Amino acid sequence: MPPREIRMPDGAVSGPHADSAVELMRAWWIHDRPEYVLSPMLKDPKNVGRMLYEAAFHFSNVYSSNGLGAQEDVLNQIKEGWDGAKEIPMATNMTTEAPAKKG
Repeated sequence: MPPREIRMPDGAVSGPHADSAVELMRAWWIHDRPEYVLSPMLKDPKNVGRMLYEAAFHFSNVYSSNGLGAQEDVLNQIKEGWDGAKEIPMATNMTTEAPAKKG
């Protein structure tokens, strides 16, 4: 069975800044753990934190809109998962894509 990929966001395809769009991460949940391909394209690592926070917030809205709990409760569950993950030995497979060379 082929992997189930999600479409690209509209802004990366046809938005006014599509020419500056970069893919930063592919994340997959395989059996009981995540696997990633990461591309360190952001100059400021604080933006990674912003991306992760916004992703958690939007995930909580999506789960809530699908009847899986109140948005705030779902966000708290995500936070619990974040905190609990610190206690689990990393068994994640991760590949790093080299950033594009400049010049």
